[in-house]
Amino acid sequence: TGLFMYTMTFDTFTWFSSGQGCRSTCSAMGQGLNASCRCEVDEAVFIKNVDEDKVFFYHGYSITYDDINRHGSRVKERTKVISSSPKIKTKVLKTDGSDCLIGGKTIWNYEDARHGLGGTVREWLECGG
Repeated sequence: TGLFMYTMTFDTFTWFSSGQGCRSTCSAMGQGLNASCRCEVDEAVFIKNVDEDKVFFYHGYSITYDDINRHGSRVKERTKVISSSPKIKTKVLKTDGSDCLIGGKTIWNYEDARHGLGGTVREWLECGG
């Protein structure tokens, strides 16, 4: 699983004008007041406040089990749970084992987590150490 965040973007601004609006940098068609032109400017822009973008993680789990005769489960008998029981809670921890505050929460209950564990890029990075 990977996460890629854009921090810079390239944009091309294009406009059409006529007469005095045509600069020497534009592609002019005609001359004088009757001239028309097409202008293009390429620009690279850093995206502001990327650390305030929201990132959501969705999670679940799968289990294997032994039946009453102590036979292990086969792959197709494994139970897969996504957005599990309302009784299960999710806790996000920092690398040192302390609580991690994401989206104003340290523990996510079923209702909170069913639409993803969400917080800002800054919050997730602070939790990662």
